[in-house]
Amino acid sequence: MRGKVLVTGHDGYIGAVLTPSLVRSGYDVVGLDTGYFSKCLLGAEPAKVPTIAKDLREVEASDLKGFDAIVHLGALSNDPVGNLNKGWTEDINFHASVRLAKAAKQAGVRRFIFSSSCIMYGLSEAQFVDETAPLNPQTDYARSKVQTEDALRELADDSFSPVYVRNGTVYGLSPRQRLDTVLNAFVAEALTTGHVTMHSDGEPWRPVVHVDDLARTFGLYLSAPFETIHNQAFNNGADQLFRHDLQNSLRLRFAAEVRFETARPEEIEHALCVVKVLAASFVEADDAGRLEDEGRQDAGGHRHDARRQPPAGRRDGRGSRGRDRLAQAGDRQAPVDRRWRPQPGA
Repeated sequence: MRGKVLVTGHDGYIGAVLTPSLVRSGYDVVGLDTGYFSKCLLGAEPAKVPTIAKDLREVEASDLKGFDAIVHLGALSNDPVGNLNKGWTEDINFHASVRLAKAAKQAGVRRFIFSSSCIMYGLSEAQFVDETAPLNPQTDYARSKVQTEDALRELADDSFSPVYVRNGTVYGLSPRQRLDTVLNAFVAEALTTGHVTMHSDGEPWRPVVHVDDLARTFGLYLSAPFETIHNQAFNNGADQLFRHDLQNSLRLRFAAEVRFETARPEEIEHALCVVKVLAASFVEADDAGRLEDEGRQDAGGHRHDARRQPPAGRRDGRGSRGRDRLAQAGDRQAPVDRRWRPQPGA
């Protein structure tokens, strides 16, 4: 057995993929979840693990005795929920996360892997957005991630080693599926309606990461030497979208009509846009073993700078590692040229 790991939010979208992945890797896994979404299944239920059925805000140090590491996923996980009540996001995402970390340190848990987000970079005009880029959170959810990282850094010492995994927007299939994340929403709309609706001009860029790749990277952070990743932040997202040889990296497959709708400026600022050409799937350039090898090297201390140049225009903060596979969204063919052009009177 490789160690005992607590996964908070293990019954959620990411947790339902991560937990079985860690079990297969030989970890003794225990989940912690309120169970609100435990019956929201798409397909077979993941293998069950021992579970602490508690609200994150009620966890005590006694609950955490005997664990070697915590992977902290549990949170209110998107902007719309956070916007309903700012206090909820601050209380659960920030205060409860810090309370959990303090309890973990008190209980002797050494590793604390915090599931953070690239959303904290906000809207950037910078040429490169790596882990050293200025943070510019635009929402309560994003601010809660910044606040939590800052608080965890104050707790770091020789006995307690936090790591901040700044994930891109997650997509892909999970036993507890979400359809509100941008790529999953695009694919769902394409398959059910035959079109994808864009609420911006298509220029914004955003990092994405497949949920399977995300699960593997958490495993890498759990096994990396302490001294190589201690108290550091790591962007966790796709590389291919930003390669200079973009055309050679992608096999374009048009699956739906792209519709543009007039939006208010504030909606455009937060538009859920990933790439100008939607419903694309990556050509698999190599096998999964190479991703594992590259990931181990990263976790071994080789920091990534996102030295890749997307097309000019506004970008969101980008991930700097991982391998991306866009979901294939059907076989309907569309004309090759679907670039947006202003319409008369628009």
